[in-house]
Amino acid sequence: MTRDEPTSQQVHAIEYIGRALADRGLDLERLARSMRAVSSESDATGKIGGPPWRPDDVRALNMNLVPAGRGGCPALQSLVAQATLMAYLGEADASLTLALPGPGLAMPPVVALASVKQREQFLRRFESDAPRWGAFTITEPDCGSDATAMRTSARKTGRGWVLMEQSALSRTVRAPTA
Repeated sequence: MTRDEPTSQQVHAIEYIGRALADRGLDLERLARSMRAVSSESDATGKIGGPPWRPDDVRALNMNLVPAGRGGCPALQSLVAQATLMAYLGEADASLTLALPGPGLAMPPVVALASVKQREQFLRRFESDAPRWGAFTITEPDCGSDATAMRTSARKTGRGWVLMEQSALSRTVRAPTA
C-alpha cells in the first residue's frame, strides 16, 4: 500500500499552518522530523524515547487548539485546519501526534458546554511553558467507557439538569447550570 501524495491544496494549507506556528516559535517540520526519529528509535530499542518537542516548543503546543481569543493560533481555528495539522503530524507518527501536549479531545466539549468561569479555568492551564494535557473521559459503572452501552440521561428542570443513571445502583444527581 502506498501513501497518497498530498494535493497542492493540502501542501499550501500545511505551509500556511507551518508559517503561523513558526510565528509562535514552533518549527513544524523540525517537530515532524523529531517525531519520526523518536518513533524509529522506540521501534528499534523497544523503549519509549524522549519527547519529540524542545522545551521552547511547549507553549505553542499547549496553545495549539485553544481558541484564538484566548491566545490560540488563528490559523488553527477551523476543524479543517486542525485535521490538516493532525494528518500531517500523523504521517510522522500517529501515536506521538495524539500524545503531544495541549487540550486535545477535552477542548471541544469545554468550548461548547462549559460556563465562562469553567472555560477560563480550563484554558488558563495551557498558558504555560511546562507541558499540559487535557483529558476527556466518559464512563458508567456497568459499561466502563463503552459510550454505546451507557444509560445515563439528563432532563432539564427549572432549577438545572437532573441526571438519571439506569443501573443497579440508580441515583439522581442535581447539577445547577449557569
